[in-house]
Amino acid sequence: MMSPTVDVVLLSWNRFEDTLAAVNSVLTQQIDSLTLWVVDQGSSPEQVAALGRISADHPEVNLIELPCNVGVPAGRNIGIDSGTAEFVVCLDNDAVFDTANALSSAVDRLASDPGLGAVAFRALNYSTRELDLGSWAYPRVHMQASTPVPVTRFVGVGHALRRAAFIDAGGYDEELFFCEEELDLSYRMIECGYRILYDPAIVVLHKGSAEERIDWDRGRVYHQARNAVVVQHRHHRRLATTALVASGWLLRALYNRQGRQAMHGVRDAIRLLSNEGKTSSLSTDARRYVWEHDTRLRGSLLNRLRHDVLTALPTRDESPAR
Repeated sequence: MMSPTVDVVLLSWNRFEDTLAAVNSVLTQQIDSLTLWVVDQGSSPEQVAALGRISADHPEVNLIELPCNVGVPAGRNIGIDSGTAEFVVCLDNDAVFDTANALSSAVDRLASDPGLGAVAFRALNYSTRELDLGSWAYPRVHMQASTPVPVTRFVGVGHALRRAAFIDAGGYDEELFFCEEELDLSYRMIECGYRILYDPAIVVLHKGSAEERIDWDRGRVYHQARNAVVVQHRHHRRLATTALVASGWLLRALYNRQGRQAMHGVRDAIRLLSNEGKTSSLSTDARRYVWEHDTRLRGSLLNRLRHDVLTALPTRDESPAR
């Protein structure tokens, strides 16, 4: 039997030392066949030249040079579309695999279950080896999970995709640019009949580097609020729930003194939704999956207000970098 093939996609935007560590982490993985696609999004000429030298020294490393930052979803689409492997693993360029068999474990998990569209990895803080709260997007009951559990999304810092599921779902929505693009794709995978698994045994260590990132006070709240409202309404089409999501981000932003960003984000979400026309919402089966593996596990509205809204935004060390 032939071993599964895998494409690894890594987005690069300066911070060369972290990118180099991520590349080396991929190259030292114990797996038979891999191709690494490094998509550089307008880094300095010095960094691009250095990445070019790495690519020249390692035939499995391919450098794709872009003139500017086209956003996370567009960058990932370019990297994924450049390959042909059955499975795709994406890794943030300030993260590394914790073990040498992490990549093969992710591929084996997907290969063993044709119904899986994606596998989400556990992200730990690089320095403390504790859960990286800035990369946590699942119900709190899963924080101490020691075995795989079904979930409704994956996070960008580290995950594996079945290429067929990615294609069936239509790839990433490039209009989102940054934040919630994984949730949007996850919902479309679920609509296509695929499941998503969070596997805490597959671990990436996340540094949360400060260089070349969008911080909360420099636009991240705007993108998060805008895209959360857009994705919610696109897939659920319930005005009351969409209003709750918008209100939740406005409250959280006000709590963290970033209210102006959130207001602009919600405003632009309404504009975007009004211009794109009506889209199909999740089917009954997909809604049932989301309810079973996410919504019901998050508890009451009061519980979510306490734990998800009236809380401080993650610090720089906790917040996922791009």
